[in-house]
Amino acid sequence: MKYLMFTILISLLTTIVAVNAHYIVTNITTYSPPDPPITHGKFVGIRKPSLRTNLSESKYTPTIYDPITDTALPAMRCNRDPYHAAEVITIHAGDNVTIHVESEFDDEKTGITYGWYHPGPLFVYMARMPDGIEGGVSEWDGAGEVWFKIYEQGPLPYIASSLDATWPSSRKTSLTLTIPPTLPAGQYLLRPEHLALHNAPYDLATKTFIPNPQFYMVCIQLQVNNSEEQGTGDPSPLVEFPGAYHMDDEGVKAAGFMTWNWILGTKINYTMPGPKVWDWRV
Repeated sequence: MKYLMFTILISLLTTIVAVNAHYIVTNITTYSPPDPPITHGKFVGIRKPSLRTNLSESKYTPTIYDPITDTALPAMRCNRDPYHAAEVITIHAGDNVTIHVESEFDDEKTGITYGWYHPGPLFVYMARMPDGIEGGVSEWDGAGEVWFKIYEQGPLPYIASSLDATWPSSRKTSLTLTIPPTLPAGQYLLRPEHLALHNAPYDLATKTFIPNPQFYMVCIQLQVNNSEEQGTGDPSPLVEFPGAYHMDDEGVKAAGFMTWNWILGTKINYTMPGPKVWDWRV
C-alpha cells in the first residue's frame, strides 16, 4: 500500500510541475576575444518553431515552448516546422558561446525565471552543412547522418541519502560551452537540447516506467571560422535526427525524479541517450 501511495504522490507532483514549465532557447551570446561578448537578439540566428495543432480535447493553447514527444518525428531535428532564421552568427572555433533559455512562465516584473525546469539531461549537437547547398545554412534542413555531440550533462553522482536524481541544469537559465578548437571551418547548425524526464508514469503491474519524454531543442545557424592548420578535426560518431534516439532507450524512458526507486528497492543508474561526445583531442 505504501508503494502505491508513493506512486500516486509522485504522479500528482509531476502533473503539477508539468503544467508549469515548457521552455525554449531564445538567445545566444558569443565571445571572440579581444572583442567584447555579444548577446544576440531574441531568435537572431535561431530557428523559431511553428505552433502545433491542438489535437487534445483540452482547451490548452499551443505555444512555441511546447516539446516534441516522439523520437520518430522529423521535428526531432530542429523542432516543429521551424522558421529558418535570416541571420547566420559568426564565431571562431575555440570560442565560448552561451545559450539562454526562456520559460513560458518567466515573469519580467518579478524577475522570477524557471529555465530548464524539469529534471533531465542536457545535450549540445552540431552538424556541418555539406558543400553545394544553395542559400547556405539558412536553407539547409540538417538531414542525414551529420550530427555529432559536443557536450552532455547528466545527473550528479548518486547520493545514498537522496531518493531523487539531482540534475545540474534544473532551473538554470543558461549554459556556456566551448566550440571545439579543431572544428573545421564551415557553416553549421548548433542544436542545444534538453530531455525532460519528469512525466514517465510507473506501471505497477510490470514494474517498469512508461516512456513519456519531452524533448526541447532548437537549431542555431553558425559560420565557424578556423585556420587550415587548426581545423583538422574529424567529428564523430555521426548520427541523424530522427534516428539518434528511440522511445525504448534506457535514457529516454527513465524517470528523472528517481535514481533510487522505492518501488523496486534498487538504485537506477542513468544511461545517457545518443552517441558519445566527440573527443576533439584525439
